[in-house]
Amino acid sequence: MCQSLTDAAMQRLGPMPNLRTIVLRRCHLLTDAALLHLAHVAPRLAHIDISHCFRITDGGFTILSHMPELTELAARECPRLTQRGLNALARTAARLQVLDLRLCTEVTDDAVADMLLAMDAAVRATPARSSPPATTAPPTRRNSTTDVDLMPPLLALLPGELAGGAAAEPGTPLRSVTRPSSATDLSVAVLADGSGDSASNPASAPPSEAAPWSSAQSPAESPVHATGPPAPPPRLALTTLRLGFSSAVSDRSLRILATVAPNLIELDVGNCRVISNDGLMHLQGLPNLQRLNLSKCRQITDEGVAHIAQCRKLRELNLSYCDFITDASLRHLSSLPDLKVLDISRCTRLTYAGLVPLSRLSGLNILRGSA
Repeated sequence: MCQSLTDAAMQRLGPMPNLRTIVLRRCHLLTDAALLHLAHVAPRLAHIDISHCFRITDGGFTILSHMPELTELAARECPRLTQRGLNALARTAARLQVLDLRLCTEVTDDAVADMLLAMDAAVRATPARSSPPATTAPPTRRNSTTDVDLMPPLLALLPGELAGGAAAEPGTPLRSVTRPSSATDLSVAVLADGSGDSASNPASAPPSEAAPWSSAQSPAESPVHATGPPAPPPRLALTTLRLGFSSAVSDRSLRILATVAPNLIELDVGNCRVISNDGLMHLQGLPNLQRLNLSKCRQITDEGVAHIAQCRKLRELNLSYCDFITDASLRHLSSLPDLKVLDISRCTRLTYAGLVPLSRLSGLNILRGSA
């Protein structure tokens, strides 16, 4: 992507109601203002990549959390993302499937744990439907979330002069809205009244913010539920979580993750050096886990690998630079029926003899083991 792309250039974009994917990776000059305009003109975005956008702050993540169809967010190496921005992402719990937070240096273990718990609480607060599906009255335009004309007034998220004192017309470019004299970092405006973490305190959200997304209906529009067994409680949609190089992420985050995200397929905690065998024990609570990166998690021993071997659907495993694993770990891994990719590079205590049990893995097609 062009590294010279600026907010002013982004503000030239007109309405794009069918845009689903945008990659803004390494656009170092973009700020929260660009995301605000993007959310206004392309409300149906599902896949957004803002990796290495160093000027995006918690305010930008608050804006993204209000996008009704967001399912994949790549935010690798966004150094201004903190716990407040992660709390805002709790709004996306029912729809966000892929979240990449690698190299976000201000993301702490507490921040990750609190985000996961807030997401779980948000999903559980969603009313469960009975089966068979409820019958409803014909939908009204007010409840539509895919029509550009009904895009929630995101400008209302930002108080004061940035909102221009009145709601902007849908599709209005941000350049036509009066902004403060210093708008390079809009997180100050977004978070000045606590709107940045309204996800963690829904009661504090102003009515004007909640209304566009409200699913409340008048008595005449209330669904009539047919008799049927209750549906299982809703769970996080999250299938991929990448936290690599977040040095503060610990066993606590893994314990909470295993509790609230049973649909997880891929987990990257490479170079999270405080993760230990105790944390890996909790991965048994992820029955669908297929891809796991534990590279440079140097506290892991054969005991931890024995826990990993209980993840029976595992297909790809990276244990490179795990200095304390021995040939016993390879014996544990030889029981994984679906393992196809294994990286044991720079595991200095392994021997050639230890590779023999891996011959049982008929599906193994990639083995990396440089000394």
